[in-house]
Amino acid sequence: MTAAGTVTPTTTSQVQGADFTVAFSTTAATASGSNWIVMVPAGATPASGNYTHWEYTPSAASGTVTLDRGTMPAPGNWDIYLLANGGYTPLSAPAHVTVTPAGTVAPTTSTVTKGSPITVTFSTTAATASSSNWIAMVPAGATPTSNNYTQWEYTPSPASGTVTLDRGNAAAPGNYDIYLLANQGYTPLSAPAHITVQ
Repeated sequence: MTAAGTVTPTTTSQVQGADFTVAFSTTAATASGSNWIVMVPAGATPASGNYTHWEYTPSAASGTVTLDRGTMPAPGNWDIYLLANGGYTPLSAPAHVTVTPAGTVAPTTSTVTKGSPITVTFSTTAATASSSNWIAMVPAGATPTSNNYTQWEYTPSPASGTVTLDRGNAAAPGNYDIYLLANQGYTPLSAPAHITVQ
């Protein structure tokens, strides 16, 4: 079946924290102010709980919206859909976009002795800078969650600086990844930096 509408982002690659602007169109029969545009992980079918950025469309059959509701997407590949009447029935084929990290994180050394301070430099965009951002150390290859980080620290509000990870528990010997995370949550603002504890 041919889709009733289309969605087209103004760019196919966007830095975290920047606004996603999306042009849409649909038929007069399916136009509605309850239609909405959502971002979901690439390859996923839109469903409750799996979308991040979103916004309702105006009732016109075509126009432009800025996705500024919901949560900031993590770096990676995403699909954008036009959905019908506040539900999850697609009115469009997906449009593909890539979200790039807003920030970077780097330990000042790649190897430390257990119990030694771990100093980390960080940077992020002005749009995502916050004193609620934080840096966390997790086992290598793990995705940051509420129960798998060891040492951590909040960042100051400037967009770049240096912190020492001195909260939490001293990491056991092994390999770890260090992330810059957004607003006391678990959305990465950086790719992981690797460190070994001896």
